[in-house]
Amino acid sequence: MCKSLHTLGATIYALDVNPDALADLGKECPGVKSICVDLLDWNATRAALENHLPDIMHGLVNNAGIGVDGTFMKIQPDGFDKVIGVNVKAIVNVTQVVAQRMINGGTGGSIVNMSSLVF
Repeated sequence: MCKSLHTLGATIYALDVNPDALADLGKECPGVKSICVDLLDWNATRAALENHLPDIMHGLVNNAGIGVDGTFMKIQPDGFDKVIGVNVKAIVNVTQVVAQRMINGGTGGSIVNMSSLVF
């Protein structure tokens, strides 16, 4: 997704907990702005976005997601909390920040939420 949007000339702000993944993306797509943050940390994510995003945003693609090892019948509370934290709560958190910038800028915009099913 980042590569396609980069090719089309979009300004990309990529979030990832893994600095090596962000570095690799930066090599493939020069100019991508990296924000290394753990989406499970609500306050750190919000602070990182507030400090790094521009005042006006035109789009957001929520594509972060995790799964857990094992089957549905064997999932444990800590694993389930991580799945919900990244796959649901982080979407709300990031979207609140970006949507507010869209509202404040008066530009509108598009928000795309991607998901998959892993159990």
